[in-house]
Amino acid sequence: MKLSRHAEIERLCEDVGTGRDFLAEVMLDTKHSALIASDGKALAFVPVTLEEGDTAGRISGESLKKARRDAGKKMDEISINVNGSVHCAGVGKPIYPRTEVSPDTRDFPDYGAVMPKWDGQSFGIDAGLLLDLAKALGAHPDMGGKARVILTLPKPDEAGKYKGQIAGAIKVTVNGLESIGVIMPVQIL
Repeated sequence: MKLSRHAEIERLCEDVGTGRDFLAEVMLDTKHSALIASDGKALAFVPVTLEEGDTAGRISGESLKKARRDAGKKMDEISINVNGSVHCAGVGKPIYPRTEVSPDTRDFPDYGAVMPKWDGQSFGIDAGLLLDLAKALGAHPDMGGKARVILTLPKPDEAGKYKGQIAGAIKVTVNGLESIGVIMPVQIL
C-alpha cells in the first residue's frame, strides 16, 4: 500500500488505555482502501493506494513509524508491503524485520456506524493556527479531556448558508477558561 508520509495515523493508537487493547494497532481496510485508527474518542480514516497482494488486518504503529523513517524526508509517499507481514518497500532502503499483520478484526469498532452523514457546509481552518491559538488561550495536555476547543461561528445568511469567506471571525474558547480568541477570515470550502 502507498500513503502520504505525513499521515501519522498511528498517533491515535499510542494512548488507548487498559481494556482497549483491540485499538492498539492501525487497521488496514482493503474494502475501503484506507487505514483506520481510533483511541475510543477520535477516529481517523486515511485513504491509501492498495498494491497487489495487500491484505486486510492490523498493522503496528511501530511498523508505520519505521517505514516513514526508512523512506526518508525527501519522499512524500511511503510504500509498505502488507501481505501477511509488513516490510518497507522504500527505494534503496533495507527491509527491516517483518512485523506480523494480524487478520483478526473481530474487536475493531464498526467505524462505518460512527461516521456521520455530512450534508452541511465545510470550512477550512489552519490546524497549526488553531493549535497555537488554543495554547495561547491556556489549553495544555495536563487538562486531559477538559482541554476542549470550542468554535463559535457567526450567524449565516438568511438561507442558513455561508458564502465565500465567513463574515466576521470565528470565536475560539477553551472549555473552562475565560480567554477568548478569534480566527479570521475562514475560507468556505
